[in-house]
Amino acid sequence: MVPIVLWVILFFHYQQNIKYDHYRIWQEDKAFLDTKSDEVELIVAGHSRPYRAIDNSFEKMVRIGTPGESYIETYFRLKHILENTDKNPSLVILPAEKTTFKTNDFRRSFFWKKYMNFLEVGVTKKETSAYAAEWLKATVFPFKTYYQQQVESFLEPKNASGGGPIFDKLTGDFSKWPEAIKTFEIANDIQHIEKNGLVDKTLEVYLQRTLNLLEQHEVVPVYIQCPLSGDYLEELENLAHYKLAKHDNMLRIIEEHPYAILIDFEAVFSESDSYFSDHHHLNKKGAEVFSKMLKDSLSDRIGYPDF
Repeated sequence: MVPIVLWVILFFHYQQNIKYDHYRIWQEDKAFLDTKSDEVELIVAGHSRPYRAIDNSFEKMVRIGTPGESYIETYFRLKHILENTDKNPSLVILPAEKTTFKTNDFRRSFFWKKYMNFLEVGVTKKETSAYAAEWLKATVFPFKTYYQQQVESFLEPKNASGGGPIFDKLTGDFSKWPEAIKTFEIANDIQHIEKNGLVDKTLEVYLQRTLNLLEQHEVVPVYIQCPLSGDYLEELENLAHYKLAKHDNMLRIIEEHPYAILIDFEAVFSESDSYFSDHHHLNKKGAEVFSKMLKDSLSDRIGYPDF
């Protein structure tokens, strides 16, 4: 009896807290699904970089990205949208910079179970038991996954950008950061890349499935390599690592697809730290300038918005 009562208490507490902890993710997901189909021409998907880099000047645009989103998660969400809703976008913008393509690390599985087929990914990746266990945790014991991540987050070294007006994610100015903190943040990211890796064969499978899915539904996929700060880009380019070399294979798949568009913006603001809120996210000023650049590029390539 006691375990059942404890489970009910934890489940209720989870339901109350998770909505607030990821309020934007849940609310934007619901708002998007409630949006009328004729108001959705352009979808910005993927992780937080394109989400923050593209402003609201695009007509009939909806952003559905989530922080740290993997390409596997993006595929399943787009699949659900195109096959199970009345949304019929003409264009989908997706990220493709050096740290985009990574395997799923089970972040927010309590949210992604709504879209992902964990068993399919497990079979594709030959890790069936791990993904089946994650689905079980996310479904029956969602609070276990949630609170485990809270503990892990607490134990991890905190980002130096965790507070203060100059570190604000929307209006912060990376050029005003002390050099020591800049160096620490970039080194922390490079260490994460070295430790966790970026690309495995599964990502190539789901990239191809994404391209096939969008082609089937006559949606133009535009992959953008979002701007990165100069110091961060230099460290990435100096990282002689086979995982980054594999990233080039992913780009070749995109380039060789007859309907996909790949645009490289990684270095366009390499001398403009004031356009960034941290070393790899644009602030409001940077997003305004970048969005105009993106519009011009899409206009030249496909005649956007009248293509």
